Amino acid sequence: MQVNRERLIDTFLNLVEIDSLSKGEGKIAAYLIDRLERLGLLVKVDDAGKKIGGESGNIVATLRGKEIKPPLLFGAHLDTVEPGQGIKPLIKDDIICSDGTTILGADDKAGIAIILEAIQVVRENGLATGNLEFLFTIAEELGMLGAKNLDCHLLSSRMGFILDGDEEVGSIINHVPAKIDIKIKTIGREAHAGSEPEKGLNAIYVAAKALAKCKLGRIDDETTFNIGIISGGRAVNIVPGEVLLEGEIRSRDNAKMAHQIGEIERIFQETAAELNTQIELKTEKSFEGYLVDESEEVVRLVFEAA
Repeated sequence: MQVNRERLIDTFLNLVEIDSLSKGEGKIAAYLIDRLERLGLLVKVDDAGKKIGGESGNIVATLRGKEIKPPLLFGAHLDTVEPGQGIKPLIKDDIICSDGTTILGADDKAGIAIILEAIQVVRENGLATGNLEFLFTIAEELGMLGAKNLDCHLLSSRMGFILDGDEEVGSIINHVPAKIDIKIKTIGREAHAGSEPEKGLNAIYVAAKALAKCKLGRIDDETTFNIGIISGGRAVNIVPGEVLLEGEIRSRDNAKMAHQIGEIERIFQETAAELNTQIELKTEKSFEGYLVDESEEVVRLVFEAA
């Protein structure tokens, strides 16, 4: 049984040339639905797109198997990050890359291409399998919005494999951290920066003083903290009255996650008290972490296939 390398590459090249930014997956969804239906799969689309304001919902496709076995799920996501419009893939020294003006879009169109090739190999060779389910989610890059709004009633699989990740080829990712999104608003006091700056309190200064006390990046071997967006101020001649910091905390340990949130809040509250002002801190869980033991059947199946 052989994978058709040329066909796999052609499929990947076709996929990356289709624009599919988050919430704009309509064209790639139409392409994929057509390919899957021509391969004889039953295809359904849920209403996740309507819920998040996107062009398409999540796609669930089923390949009926010849054997009575527990169904297996294989998944990938349709969307890409910016800059991902007008991608022009190139092949240089057996390596596929973009022309340098955009991303390539291998995240996660490599996964989609692999799934499509696997389906064709199963069909062409008449392989005996149980039912196989294929899930293609939308808006993964925006915090897995498609997965969060997935109609799970469309699926019957109890175990599956997601073809997405930046590890070495052949790696199994069986342990990922949970992620918490964090927003911190520092409150200052507006004043004219030229005529009466002493009446103001610079919210950027409040944020900077607090943030300088925080440890950023890798906190320990299981926990990270990053502030990625800082916004605020209305004009260069106005002492800014509000600044918003947005970031994330990731950890494989829930206790460490809670401790890190507590430390951040303590530092910002203490800084605000020093300057006789206030801060507002909000957190929201983006996704849960998980650990799948190597003894689990889903891991064993991968080793057997390899």
